[in-house]
Amino acid sequence: MTAFSGAAYTRRKFKEKRLSTTAVVSGEYVRARIKGVPYRPIDRTAYAELAWSFENDTQGFGVNSDSPDKTVTVTHDRGALKLSSLGASNDVSTGGFWSNLRISADGSSVKPNILGAKSISMDVFVPAPTTVSIAAVPQSSNNGWTSPARAVVLTADQFTLQPDQRYKATLILTDADAPNLQKIAEDETNNVLSNIIFFVGTASTASNDTVWLDNITFHGHRVAAPVIHDPLGTATLPSSFENGTRQGWDWDGESGVKSALRVQQANGSNALSWEVIYPDVKPAGGWASAPRLVLNKSDLTRGVNSHLTFDLYLQPERASAGALQVNLAFGPPSLGYWAQASETVQLDLTTLGSLPRTPDGLYHVKATFDLTKINDAKVLAPDTQLGKITLVVADINSNYAGKMYLDNVRFSGAP
Repeated sequence: MTAFSGAAYTRRKFKEKRLSTTAVVSGEYVRARIKGVPYRPIDRTAYAELAWSFENDTQGFGVNSDSPDKTVTVTHDRGALKLSSLGASNDVSTGGFWSNLRISADGSSVKPNILGAKSISMDVFVPAPTTVSIAAVPQSSNNGWTSPARAVVLTADQFTLQPDQRYKATLILTDADAPNLQKIAEDETNNVLSNIIFFVGTASTASNDTVWLDNITFHGHRVAAPVIHDPLGTATLPSSFENGTRQGWDWDGESGVKSALRVQQANGSNALSWEVIYPDVKPAGGWASAPRLVLNKSDLTRGVNSHLTFDLYLQPERASAGALQVNLAFGPPSLGYWAQASETVQLDLTTLGSLPRTPDGLYHVKATFDLTKINDAKVLAPDTQLGKITLVVADINSNYAGKMYLDNVRFSGAP
């Protein structure tokens, strides 16, 4: 089967993206000039993610098990989270929130990714203008607890009358008010919110001690999560990764995947690992979204060897449709810097269970490529300088998501 080629597609899409962004910005500038107003660039990294809107229910919020005030009832009312009987939660100072009600999202299925978040906003409703204080502790699996620095206080003059005769104000908690927000938003490995705790207090009297919360939203700037690879090391073939480095293997510049390359255990030995999720909406070529690994080694020749072999291990979280196609290519200067093996390794994900399994539960693929069979009638002679090795795991309408491991890359004689 002829392998997909993703290079031209990737270059075209990059050019289209660059031109599209330039066109948008220049168009905004021209419109500003026509109107005779100063041009103010739009911050396209800013975002606001609505996490809890309470349209139909309480969305898993309830009285926290450590709350000092457990007399409060938490219900769904008028498309918001209603907190009733807050008479015992009446400390509305910035530092006295510890004695107030605590509610939390223990039962919520909402788990937003808050990478780059800087603040939390929410709409607060009361029956009559009053003082309300709220402090917060966002939580994740890596950052379970950091005490609030302070509560944010809304005063009576900040509330305005609404058509339903309630009064509304918007409260904003920054990462200075809730330090755990910053820790989660800047965490290098996990920015997914697992829970959030709010301390709520009101100065209302016993006959008017109700607060509604709505539209809890995270605000920030989209940032690229840092990708931390294991040490590159020296380009080495055979590649066994036993010295704890990547032995020169890296992502190709046009790789559709550039997740962290780590040296981890697979089938009882070190292997090079990465994570991949092939998109549901497919690009034009199977290489555009594919992991594309490269080993640059200028003095590399095949010598008397006729084949290249390696172990590929799959650890899928999802793999039930389509196929994967493993491709091999070299970059010999004498052959135009591209010589692709005619043969590919096809992996039908609908029959993945037929592959052998390792003791640690990985699917094992023994990949072998005949170096005497090269596309376009090119010939890799024993002394041809190969320049580099490129391995591509192309997507053929697959739904694969999970990890892959590469090990024992080497030249060999006929299998």
